[in-house]
Formats: sequence, C-alpha cells, structure tokens
Amino acid sequence: MTNTLAVLHHVLLAIRDALRLVLKASVDARTILDNYDAVALVMDEVCDDGIVLETDGLQVAHRVSRMPAQDTGPAGRIDIMSEEGLSNLAEIGKAKLVDWFRTM
Repeated sequence: MTNTLAVLHHVLLAIRDALRLVLKASVDARTILDNYDAVALVMDEVCDDGIVLETDGLQVAHRVSRMPAQDTGPAGRIDIMSEEGLSNLAEIGKAKLVDWFRTM
C-alpha cells in the first residue's frame, strides 16, 4: 500500500468513526442530510484545504460535539439585520468587556 493510499484509508476511517459517534445513529443518507451541519464540521476537523489535520475519529467527534448550541445564550436570539439587534449585540459586547476588565 502506498503512502497516499494509507493516508486516505486513515482519513476515511476517521470520518466514519467520528460520524458514528456524533450522529449516534446509523449513518445513512437521511441522517446525513438531517445533520449536515455536524457532517460538515466533521469533514472540516479532519481535513482543511487538502491538509490532513486529524485521523483520530474520537478526537474529531469530541471537538465537534463540544460546539455550542446555536440558540443558547443571549447572542443566539439577536437579529443582526435590524437596528435593535445591533444595539442588543453592542450591549452584550459591552457587558462582556466590563466583566473581562473586572476579572483582570
């Protein structure tokens, strides 16, 4: 087996293992379509611009599963396309900055 084939084999195994862990279900077309965001993150964690970053499926699944939920926290409910949303975002940023300065 050439080096290229060995690397490809390890990359595909990492993707398969990570998807099995992240999706917690059978990896079929419907599950992949329903959870495309997680699938894209798995692919991004394994390989970036053709460079293999990680070949351990468990590590990849751990990084992907740590991603914050999109609607948690006050920033998840902000509509940045409106003036009110931008104002709310500025207030949250200001509060975070004040908290950061207090901890210094």
